[in-house]
Amino acid sequence: MEQKIKEMDSEILVPEVFVPYSTSSSEFILGTCFRDGFPSELKPFYPLEKGEKLHLHTLQPGWIDWVDRMEKVKGETWRNVGIYDAIQLSKIDIPSDDDLLYVALCFWSISSNSFHFKFGMMSPTILDISALTRIRPHSEAISTILDIHSSTFSLPKSEKNKKIYYKEFIKVNTEREDVMEDEHFAFLTITTKTLLKNNRQKSDGRRRSKNNGSLRVTMEYSKLAIALAWGRKIALAPFVLSHLYRGCRNLVTREFGTAGGPFWILQLWLQFYFLEYRPLPYDSQNCSTFGMALAQGKLKQNNFQECFKFFYSCPSITPSQFTPFSPEWLRLFFLIVRDLQYGLALGNSSFGKAGVEYYSPNQFARQFGLTQTVPLPPHQSFNASSLDRMIIFNSVNCIQEVDSRFVQLKRKFSVVPFHANPKCTSSFESWWSTYIRKTRTESTEEILDRIIAEEGTKKRRNKDKDERPCKNAKRELVLPVSKPPAQYSAQVLEKAKLEIQKLLMMPLQKLLLLENYSTLVAALPIYAESPDLSIEKARDLEELRKHLPSLLKNFQEAKKQQDEYCKTATKKFMLVTKLVKKLERHSELKYYLVRIDASISNLKAIEEQEMNLKTEISSSEARLEELGSDEFLNSKKHAADSIAAQAETSWADYKQKICF
Repeated sequence: MEQKIKEMDSEILVPEVFVPYSTSSSEFILGTCFRDGFPSELKPFYPLEKGEKLHLHTLQPGWIDWVDRMEKVKGETWRNVGIYDAIQLSKIDIPSDDDLLYVALCFWSISSNSFHFKFGMMSPTILDISALTRIRPHSEAISTILDIHSSTFSLPKSEKNKKIYYKEFIKVNTEREDVMEDEHFAFLTITTKTLLKNNRQKSDGRRRSKNNGSLRVTMEYSKLAIALAWGRKIALAPFVLSHLYRGCRNLVTREFGTAGGPFWILQLWLQFYFLEYRPLPYDSQNCSTFGMALAQGKLKQNNFQECFKFFYSCPSITPSQFTPFSPEWLRLFFLIVRDLQYGLALGNSSFGKAGVEYYSPNQFARQFGLTQTVPLPPHQSFNASSLDRMIIFNSVNCIQEVDSRFVQLKRKFSVVPFHANPKCTSSFESWWSTYIRKTRTESTEEILDRIIAEEGTKKRRNKDKDERPCKNAKRELVLPVSKPPAQYSAQVLEKAKLEIQKLLMMPLQKLLLLENYSTLVAALPIYAESPDLSIEKARDLEELRKHLPSLLKNFQEAKKQQDEYCKTATKKFMLVTKLVKKLERHSELKYYLVRIDASISNLKAIEEQEMNLKTEISSSEARLEELGSDEFLNSKKHAADSIAAQAETSWADYKQKICF
């Protein structure tokens, strides 16, 4: 390049630093530069030197690029087999809410594959998996694809170590301009692994990105990928659910060490059923799946303590939360207790050992809009024990036997039309409340204090050890051991204390006044910073601050309903009084009409008056009917009185706890 410039005519070069621009005396170009245009002979050297490439031109295609490339050719195939929406969902990097997941799994029962909450059992269902990802809930059973020979396609091998990793995998399969069947198979191999495994490799629980170059690609689910590539309609939802159940079991039994499973689906499930943890904004109307709507929202900032208190004490959820999606056609076969196929590798393979996970929807009937009673425990499974998963299938016959059992159950099954009304029987309430009372003998504060103490002991024990994480290290819970020092002066804290004490003495009705309510809301977080507060009182203050809006909202709603009842009752009383008088007058007129001589001149006027009264009486009776029966009004008043009483009881409880 230097030689080329030396050979150029000096008239086209401007060696000065300040080069006048246009006719202005104050505008300059910064030289050195070319006087006019760019010489064509320098194009091979500038602005890029020969052989040079910007890094952006050397980057390999990422997952989203690969999805977009494949969709142009195979998008219709994905729609036909029911994986299009799941693949689109894989393009979103869903941040892992570790505190929500780990707290929820503290309540997971590995014997029943369900969460044990205070109000009963809940669990992800086949219907849930399908609604969140729109993969097929029924069609061809997974086990029937075992007749496919995996040699139909092959994965490229790394020359270095005979293993291939994600980054190299994409590079090898996108070098061609056209999309070939081998590349589609390779793409679906990654897709199925992500959908079913999605390993949580590290003790901090963070999900590895799909674009992580160190993610190893295996042939674990190659037959499934081949079947999908061929366009076969596979019942993926039950298969994914079994892998989620197994992942939950492994994570719990390994005390939150390394475990694999589609935990991102579990996170979406928790966010959907428990509105307190639903990301915002949430708009299911403009999304193809409920999972897509959740994945596109902003994750709420949760912490371990708050999540634990919620799930430990949550008394129940609303009927609409139990049945967020339950179209009639999706209820088929989701209600049958059965074994779900798990894994595809027969025998003592190093991964994906074929077996079963027990699916028992009778334990969480309310999620289907049915009434929950005491269910039969998990039984008649291929697994020898509800706690162990030691049964490994060594032949196709075992897998076919599982399918055969399900086919027999389907033949006996018939659909009965019903209206969704999620509730539970008195026998279930008695049985479950007894179980909860016997097993939960500690308060949330005692459990959290114990966890904090254990974490402190663990940190002191490991203080002098090597800081490198152990291969099977357990997750460190980040929990505060002590409160930070107060940021307010003693005078400000004392003023807040006196204001709170004064406001706590008020009845709820008076506290509802805007001035009083605003003062209490402002004073609570200030006094909570006081260094001389006991742990119990600080928690009580925080609990009051957190629940104050809902407490006052409930009380206001109850008062509103009570006022409406009083107004309606008053209107009804006045109407009844007027109606009685009109009925009496009407009876008198009818009496006169019967007995009076027809020759009397005012007979016509009396008849008109009688007809008018009859019309007014009919109108009054119609208005009375609109106001409802006494039984209906009394039931509304009883409900409002109950809500107000609960609010008053909670308010009295806070007074007793916090008053100084």
